[in-house]
Amino acid sequence: MTKDIADALLDSYRTKAPIASGSLPSINRQDAFATQAAVAQGLGVQVGGWKVAMPDATSTAAPMFSDVLLGNGARYALPPGGAVVEIELGVILTKDLPPRPGQPYTREEIGAAIGDALVGVEMVASRYLEMPPEAEPNRWLADNMGNGAYISGDAKPLAVIGDPATLVCRYWANGELQHEKTGGHPAGDPIGWLVNWANAQEDTLGGLKAGQLVTTGSISPPKRFTAPTRIEAELDRIGRVVVELV
Repeated sequence: MTKDIADALLDSYRTKAPIASGSLPSINRQDAFATQAAVAQGLGVQVGGWKVAMPDATSTAAPMFSDVLLGNGARYALPPGGAVVEIELGVILTKDLPPRPGQPYTREEIGAAIGDALVGVEMVASRYLEMPPEAEPNRWLADNMGNGAYISGDAKPLAVIGDPATLVCRYWANGELQHEKTGGHPAGDPIGWLVNWANAQEDTLGGLKAGQLVTTGSISPPKRFTAPTRIEAELDRIGRVVVELV
């Protein structure tokens, strides 16, 4: 089953043709993580970072491949059907965080393993035609939870930005304000989901490593864009990021 889904996802990556997720076999959580690794191997790409999430009571994560980690001002080619924009707080790890069963990482330890925090834009552009809840959770996990690309903007050391739960997030589309709010992360503290994943790591791609970018979940309402658009976002006390959807 892992091979069937991995082959279908690899074909979608190469042809840009999306898949009806319901046409694929049902898989369990372990199969989903194995599929992530099989797709990375098939594409010949490295893991540049992770997106962490808590879609229910279970911590989970998906790799962000190095070839879709883009710099400030990047141009992103919209796939068929467009892409969903999410403004997020990203962090750069300065230490490996290997699985540590029986000795959970604390929030303080995770904070000490982070160097810079940055303002980022995730482009959610799945290889599937559907998103959750239509896309079954384990199939969605197998497809890197829909990650299409991640654009990193300005950065500041986490230690100097204060409480990340109190950052004001704003973003504009073609100059029109779309969102302005203090906080907005579903868990309050954006670092919380990273703490949870550090203590639950199940992936088969080597886990959390120094130098990787971890994005901590959307702090703006997800919104789909289907036409060329200039996205500008800012997190106060950190800075700005720009991406051109083309």
